[in-house]
Amino acid sequence: MRRNPFTFGRAVTGPDFVDREEELKIVMEAMLSGQSLLLYSPRRLGKTSLLLEAKQRLGRKLDVSYVDLYPITSRQRLAEEIVGAVAKTSFRANVSKIAKNLTELLSSLRPRAVLTPQGDVGIELVLSEKNWEQEMEDAFDFGEKLAKKRKKPLVIILDEFQEIRNLDGSDLEKLMRSRFQLHKHVSYVFCGSKKHILAEMFSDEARALYKFAKPMLLGPMDPSVLERFIKKRFLSEGGRVSKETTRKIAAISKGNPYNVQRICYEVWSLSNQADDPGVVDEAVDQIVMHSSPEFEQIWEQIRGHDQRRLLEALAQEGQVSYSVNFIRNYKLKTSSHIQKSIKLLQKKGIVDEDGTISDFFFVEWIRRQQ
Repeated sequence: MRRNPFTFGRAVTGPDFVDREEELKIVMEAMLSGQSLLLYSPRRLGKTSLLLEAKQRLGRKLDVSYVDLYPITSRQRLAEEIVGAVAKTSFRANVSKIAKNLTELLSSLRPRAVLTPQGDVGIELVLSEKNWEQEMEDAFDFGEKLAKKRKKPLVIILDEFQEIRNLDGSDLEKLMRSRFQLHKHVSYVFCGSKKHILAEMFSDEARALYKFAKPMLLGPMDPSVLERFIKKRFLSEGGRVSKETTRKIAAISKGNPYNVQRICYEVWSLSNQADDPGVVDEAVDQIVMHSSPEFEQIWEQIRGHDQRRLLEALAQEGQVSYSVNFIRNYKLKTSSHIQKSIKLLQKKGIVDEDGTISDFFFVEWIRRQQ
């Protein structure tokens, strides 16, 4: 049996990376020049893969640490994750070197390097409520001290950065700005999927991080780039795919690399000789069928009839509208009711900021229910 050359559901690098050479060049150039970057990207457009691919290609020219803020629920965990990511990037799994530098550079936080049950290196810090600002400053300065000591530039990626709003965000923003602006050996990549929140944090003059980083929007991919990627991956494992099939996959994926990988994975499973573009429809049917339990659960959690009718309208029309015809055709109430429903659906992560349903396959599932 031949290996399926497509991967979805996790960040990818190397041959699995969906080519974004122009964007990659911009990111790598910023990292090498020590320019902090603000990367906006809707979900599933591959921002994490892009950043990790940049890290891999830069190799030993500089150190790149990655921190995902999405699961972090306390200031202590934030400090531990940042310190841990920097220490592990610099010294890999060398526990003795990590422990030595933690003690030397972070004595105020009583740091401890521990082995997790998975065999990874974990960092434990002790923060007090009384002196938390000073202690967070020490944690934020750890990367700068270590990079200066090792005489090697460092980049710290802070993914889903908008989540600091749940950790006394404004105070942390001020603290970060006060420390980060003094760092000469470290630059930062702030990124996330909530464009309006990130834009407010970095473009509002009243906010601490105002104009701290160069903005960059990661949008949908060019269909021709996706078509080349699909063909290359099919050929890499001895498969075959027609131009009509690659064109159809790229078109219905709407420039989203996750959708491309997901559809192609299913197409390959059905036939690695994908000459007939009809296999794409079959693949989407399979994905929607297998995802039905998940989509049914999402639908059950949407109690309001207004929200359900709006989702049905979005699935048919592709995007929200506040016109009289849109309201009448889909038995909605008023434009203000639509706005309210959109905000609720955005809060649940079902609808994106542009008024479209986030998950292409959920759209297809809704259409099949009507």
